[in-house]
Amino acid sequence: MTLPAPREDILDQVDQVVAPGNSYTGSWVSTAGVAKVAVRWSSSGGLTGISATIEESVDASNVVGSQAVANGDVSLFPLGASFVRLKLDNNSGANTTFRATLRAVG
Repeated sequence: MTLPAPREDILDQVDQVVAPGNSYTGSWVSTAGVAKVAVRWSSSGGLTGISATIEESVDASNVVGSQAVANGDVSLFPLGASFVRLKLDNNSGANTTFRATLRAVG
């Protein structure tokens, strides 16, 4: 019998309503032993002005780089810093429910 492959580590996961003009900003997560992250997110409620980014830091304090994440499909991102976090922005005019997962994949 073959065992299923181990599940990738979930670094951050969110399912919450974000009011117009507000953001969800995840906690900094160490990237030790992680070469890439996979991100998938979706939203409902706002039609425009919704965005997601992966932010990177060398000190878990200051952002040194960020990458935009497309809505819907899983996106893979190589990492170049010691810490990473997920940020979701609601610049639409409506409450928006964000669902997102950030996973370590290598």
